[in-house]
Amino acid sequence: MDLIDLQKEKNNIIKKHNELIVAKGALSGTAQKMLSMVISMLRTDDTEFQKYALQISSYKKEIGATNNEKEFYVNSALELMRNPFFIIEDGKRKFFNWCSTVQPDEMQGYIIFDIHNDLKPYLLELKENFTQYHLINILNLKGEYSPRLYEYLIKEWKQHKH
Repeated sequence: MDLIDLQKEKNNIIKKHNELIVAKGALSGTAQKMLSMVISMLRTDDTEFQKYALQISSYKKEIGATNNEKEFYVNSALELMRNPFFIIEDGKRKFFNWCSTVQPDEMQGYIIFDIHNDLKPYLLELKENFTQYHLINILNLKGEYSPRLYEYLIKEWKQHKH
């Protein structure tokens, strides 16, 4: 199995279709940052999703977390499957989950993510109507809504700038 690891993939750019930026759904701040780290592992030339491995110790270090309970981070990862979000297309709601599978590997200290294939048009091969920013810009934000607000403000700023 080919894994993409945050430590090996130094892209650190989040790039999302604007429909994801305005999608309706709720994730905890911890799950949002975890998702952002996984999205930052996507490569600009990817046409298919891979399996993405996030090392818990790296994640904790990047966000300055002090909680040492692995189960806390596993539960945050499971939010990406449990908490659907929706996009409005043609006046109708379309529901998605971020991940199709989440696989904790407690022995190695990793969580392995499979991004749901239905999200390919919103995360891969984006040429227009997208927002991108550096991962570091949201990692130290403290509020639960801060990462989403940051994304929205960047989207709006870039649309009005052009």
